[in-house]
Amino acid sequence: MSLYHVNVISSLSISIAAVIGAIRYKKVSSDFYPFIYLLWIGLASELLCLVIALYFKNNIVIGNIYVLIESLFLLWQFSNWMNYKSGKRKYLLIGILFFAIWLTDNLLMHDITRINSFFRVSYSFIIVFLSMEQINLVFLSERDNVLKNATFLLCAAFIVFFVFKALFEVFYMINVRMSDNFYHTLFLILVIVNFFTNLIFAIAVLWIPKKLKFTLPL
Repeated sequence: MSLYHVNVISSLSISIAAVIGAIRYKKVSSDFYPFIYLLWIGLASELLCLVIALYFKNNIVIGNIYVLIESLFLLWQFSNWMNYKSGKRKYLLIGILFFAIWLTDNLLMHDITRINSFFRVSYSFIIVFLSMEQINLVFLSERDNVLKNATFLLCAAFIVFFVFKALFEVFYMINVRMSDNFYHTLFLILVIVNFFTNLIFAIAVLWIPKKLKFTLPL
């Protein structure tokens, strides 16, 4: 099996979590809606990228647009997990920062038709730090098994994936002189990490708590 086919399987594995999210959508807490929306957008993006790559041989523009959408939806998700309104302001500021960096990297300093790694590295590290912060909050509040906590599972998956993604993009950005086999292996690792991350996403969606049922007082 070629690396291309492994990459396709890895990319489309997000469909598992996306389908589970669609099935459970009306039953789960609305706090997790941004992530479920992102799953659907991610699946649509992967399918579109496959079609464009097949007919036009270049889907980089779609990828550059998607990473901006992904970063903003993840911020929306982190904001939903934040209970204090004052704390939510930082996510708005980070969102503005993300957009400014993306605009500079993809339209002002570089061409959107090429892979521009600075934004990808920047938002990856910030998502990792936000995930670590959220995991600390889970440990402080969760009394049961954290492996059944959807927030913990998602943040753990974010940390693993975005650390490897940032590492890959750093090598690409600074153009380290390494062999083709090295970059082939590095990309393969990222593809495998992406596959297992998508599986964790699917498990996390299964553990998203149901909506609270309210009853009117008599």
